Amino acid sequence: MASTRAGDINAQEIKELKRVFAHLANYVPRAKLQRALTPKQARLAELQAFLAKPDAVKPPVGATRPEEAELELNEPSTGLVRQVRDLQTKLAALDSAGTVKVITKGDLAAALRSLGKVCTKQEIDDMIWEADDDLDDAINWPEFRTMFQRNITDDSGLEPCALFNVVQFMTYDKKNSGVVTVDDTMSMLYARHPSADDLKQAMEKLFGPAAMAADGGGSLTFAEYLVQVSKNRGKPPSKEPIDYSKFVKGKG
Repeated sequence: MASTRAGDINAQEIKELKRVFAHLANYVPRAKLQRALTPKQARLAELQAFLAKPDAVKPPVGATRPEEAELELNEPSTGLVRQVRDLQTKLAALDSAGTVKVITKGDLAAALRSLGKVCTKQEIDDMIWEADDDLDDAINWPEFRTMFQRNITDDSGLEPCALFNVVQFMTYDKKNSGVVTVDDTMSMLYARHPSADDLKQAMEKLFGPAAMAADGGGSLTFAEYLVQVSKNRGKPPSKEPIDYSKFVKGKG
């Protein structure tokens, strides 16, 4: 079975890239809506459970009688059912076909904070620059895909790769948990390195021989992953932003 040509993005990579782009695009407004929705959903479930079995379920705080719970749930203008439905509608609208989907600097910074990495403004600016071919300070889907392809075809090691490293980690981390395992990563890398020897070499570069011998038990946090990929490029991770202006970004 032949390996995927270096210039190709395979079907599995495309699938995961689309998932990651959807996760990052409009991340800030989505997270804001989700923060508002989560406690309301919990309260909704609490009230509904009480109404279903008022004699068996402990009354919720502030709604100790069934009629109080009913009013909080279903009051026409401010009822919890309506609030939850409105927030869910706004969340769905962010993913609708008619909504512009781009990754802004704020989206990228917030998503990285969720992975435990707080970036400077310069670091975020540099990562957006890596893919922002039309210079509008945001990344759309064609730019996102092109950035990934430029990196997987780069043999020089000079292609700016900070954003690529973030995205590649997220393609492995399908549950957005902030951790990737040997098994998570192997399923993605197999499509690019179907040869057993090539796959083993690629996996050992990330996890080391010891983790590979542990029956898929090895794992990497996002910070650990960045250290490993930086080592594989032959230089230690820098605490200072990289001056990407010295590189000429290829288009394609």
